[in-house]
Amino acid sequence: TTSNNLLTNLKGLRNRYNLLVHELKSSEVPDYSATVMGFINTILVSTETREERNCIRNQLASIQLPELVEQLRCKESDDDLLIQLDTYLDHIAQDGQEETDSQTDMDNPELLFSQIFSKICNLPECNNLVTILQNLLIIDPANKHFSDIWQCLEQVTSRAILNIEKLDSNV
Repeated sequence: TTSNNLLTNLKGLRNRYNLLVHELKSSEVPDYSATVMGFINTILVSTETREERNCIRNQLASIQLPELVEQLRCKESDDDLLIQLDTYLDHIAQDGQEETDSQTDMDNPELLFSQIFSKICNLPECNNLVTILQNLLIIDPANKHFSDIWQCLEQVTSRAILNIEKLDSNV
């Protein structure tokens, strides 16, 4: 990571992974893309804690790596690259399962958000999450209906979960 930080400082990039994602995005050589993706996987696998890996993944997500991974999976046929892409997704799923298995502090909004984001960051539904967050950001605490809006949002999400449970039990 020290060399990656050095690269960031030398190139003047805001995100230390910009160069890697740019290389992956612009490469027309599957072997090179597989090597870049393998390097990204190596960074993640060599990171000791799940929290640190999630932090790195969040940085990668902020520069659209999950979307790029999905695009490459759909259009590439190179076995080595596909293995690296699948490895990336497998490790996300593995960390997500470990996080679900561990006792999450259900009263800590940051941990809850991190868990939700980790669960869907590589899925198209992540765009829905972004839209929801953008809408929530608009809600002004000075608005006289502020509390009512939040209570309504809580009721809507609770109803949605109940409806899913009913649908699942009818199948």
